[in-house]
Amino acid sequence: MAVVSKNACRQLLVGALVALCIGHAWAAGDEAQEAAAAKALLEKAVARYRVQGDKALAEFSRQGEFVDGERYVFVTDTKGIMLASGGPSVALIGRDVSSVLDPELQKNFRQVLQTPESAGVQQAEYRWQNWRDGEVERKRVYFQRIGDRVLAVGYYVPRASPEQARALLDTASKALE
Repeated sequence: MAVVSKNACRQLLVGALVALCIGHAWAAGDEAQEAAAAKALLEKAVARYRVQGDKALAEFSRQGEFVDGERYVFVTDTKGIMLASGGPSVALIGRDVSSVLDPELQKNFRQVLQTPESAGVQQAEYRWQNWRDGEVERKRVYFQRIGDRVLAVGYYVPRASPEQARALLDTASKALE
């Protein structure tokens, strides 16, 4: 078994910390962009809903200006019934959304539905199956209650890309050398 000097251990630790910081910075940059885009889409939807009321629900359920990549507007009433969705949850329109949630998420969903309108834009995080790859991933949602409607836009919390992971591995390997 090889003996590793204190200096080599220190370099290894510093390299690992640098690699972690670099990886965190990539994720934080992507996360900030996703959050800003989700909030902007929610603000746009809230503005439209304030002008058009329930007539806007049809727009939210079509591919168009209220769908931005994997981000889309969805709306429930305060009883939990899905009223509109520009994404895969369109299949839930007309159904009580809580029927497809696990017990812990049902509890959190009920709390969201009870959020007062005066609270403004709120956020929550939960785990949800990504329709793109079937993986259960962290999802962040921004939502706002308008009367007895809850408008929301969510996104999957970014993970490092394969290129970023390789760069991180290269950095750590060089630090170990």
